[in-house]
Amino acid sequence: MCRIALVVSSKKETVNDIIDSFIQASQYDPYKVEISKTRNPRHPHGWGYTLFKYNGEYISQFHYRSVKPVYEDYNGIELLKTITSDEYYKILLLHSRAASQGQVNLFNTHPFFYGGKKYQYWIVHNGEMEISKLTDRLGIMKQNISDSYLLGKLIYELINYPSEENIIEALREAKKYTRSAMNTINIFYTDDQRLIVAVTSYVVKEYLENKKYIDYYKLYYVASNKEVFLGSSTIFYYLQKNKSPIINNDIVDLINKGIIIEVIDRGIKIEQFDIWGMKTK
Repeated sequence: MCRIALVVSSKKETVNDIIDSFIQASQYDPYKVEISKTRNPRHPHGWGYTLFKYNGEYISQFHYRSVKPVYEDYNGIELLKTITSDEYYKILLLHSRAASQGQVNLFNTHPFFYGGKKYQYWIVHNGEMEISKLTDRLGIMKQNISDSYLLGKLIYELINYPSEENIIEALREAKKYTRSAMNTINIFYTDDQRLIVAVTSYVVKEYLENKKYIDYYKLYYVASNKEVFLGSSTIFYYLQKNKSPIINNDIVDLINKGIIIEVIDRGIKIEQFDIWGMKTK
C-alpha cells in the first residue's frame, strides 16, 4: 500500500501543493483506513523521489530515498522544496510506502532504479504483485525483496530501448502478475535525452467490485500542453481540502487505463491507452 504522485511543471507553488498533499496523504489516509485490517491510516515505511530539471536540455537529476516516514523527514522535505524552488521545468516522481511485501529497508524503498542499457529507468508502484510468479519468471530466489522491485526488473528486462509501443507491450505483459493492483509511474530517460513517462492504473476484477478498493486505488490527473499533475486518490482528496488551484482544472480518473507522456521542449505530448495495449486518444 503506497501513495504515488507525478508533477511536470515549472511553477513552484503548484509543485509545493502536490508535495504538501503527498505528505498529508502519507500521514493520514482515509481510504487506507477503510481497506486496512488494522485500520492504520499511515504510510510509514519510507519514501523517495526522482527529479529532473530541464532548460533546453536536462541539466540535473536527483534520486532520494529514506526509510523515515515522509511526514517525519523534515530535512528531506526541506531539501526537496529547496531544489524545486527555481523556475526550471521539473519532472518529479514521488512515492510513500506502507510495506506489504519485502523488508522495510533502503533497498526496498521506491523509486527503484535500473540501468546498464542505453536508457535509465525508474518505477514506483502501488498494489501487490504475485511475488512467487515473478521470482520464477526472473529466476531469482525469494528473499525479502519487494514485489515492486521485481516488477520493475521484469519491465526493464522486457524493453531493450523504449518506444511508446514496446513500453505499452511490456506493461501489458507485466500486468499478468498482478495480485491486487498494478498502479505504476515509470520514467524512461534515453541516451539521446528523450524522457518518456508511462502510467498504469490496473485493478484486478475482484477488487473492481468493491467501492472501497476503487476509492483507494484510483489515480487522478490534470493535464495541459505544458503541465501534468497526477496522483493517488488521497493526494487529490487533500488538494481539494487545501483548495489548491490544481483542482480548478478538469480532473481525469484512471481505472484500467494508462497514459504515455513525452516531455518535449518544456511541453508535453500525452496519449491515453487501455491496459491491454491499445491507445484510445
